[in-house]
Amino acid sequence: MHYRLYTPDSSLSSFIKCYWSLEGEELPGTQQRIFPDGCIELVFHYGNLFQKYYPDGTSNFQPRSFIHGQLTRFIEIGGNGRVGMFSVRFQPHGLRPFTNINTHELNDSNIQIADIWGAAGRELENRMLEASGNEQRVQIIEQFLLRQLQPTAVNALVNRGVDMINQVNGAINIEELSAQLNIGRRHFERQFVAAVGLNPKQYARISRFQYVLSLTEQKRYNTLTDLAYSGGFYDQAHFIKDFREFSGLSPKQYFAEHLPLVKFFSFD
Repeated sequence: MHYRLYTPDSSLSSFIKCYWSLEGEELPGTQQRIFPDGCIELVFHYGNLFQKYYPDGTSNFQPRSFIHGQLTRFIEIGGNGRVGMFSVRFQPHGLRPFTNINTHELNDSNIQIADIWGAAGRELENRMLEASGNEQRVQIIEQFLLRQLQPTAVNALVNRGVDMINQVNGAINIEELSAQLNIGRRHFERQFVAAVGLNPKQYARISRFQYVLSLTEQKRYNTLTDLAYSGGFYDQAHFIKDFREFSGLSPKQYFAEHLPLVKFFSFD
């Protein structure tokens, strides 16, 4: 598989984290587990459609193009032969200025782009699928998003709250955060949900979970206890609970299944 990142134009970087593409071949039935990361994605399949697998053993094909809302738990997907995928990864608060839909209603689900942007969405899908390459797809999507951008929909307070949560990797008390922003907690939570799709506590937990995953990639920790405390968890039980909720696996199971990482941990 060939995975590539593309940097958004400076006019869009406050809304878009990155663009990425994935190309290659994958055997039908191969399943990959995707974890929550606090971001919403706009996805285009110019290769064969991916399947989404459900806990009851059923599956269905993803649409040719769609927006996938915030994940609150893992999902499992898989390719079917030729993989060709291009995606826009929005900043946590990045989708709202481009559409009037309620981002919270998209959580753990997807919506086809024609249902969001109508005829303009259908035209965008056709242009993206017919593009000669991913550099051209970047140009097409940026032109489209700049036309859709509604600057008045930007919520500077929520943006600042997201930044403050990210700065401490999710290890923050939401009551204290609201006080620092000089806003009541409930009012802040309503604005946060409208812009991000998650409430501040959910987003902070996901941010902390992602930070723990990044620490494992650095291979600096010898025990799960060290990892839990370094990730901002008060105790190992709390760490295991969040890890299982977002990944569907205990930390021991996760590292056992990701064999290259096993040697870096002693499961105390």
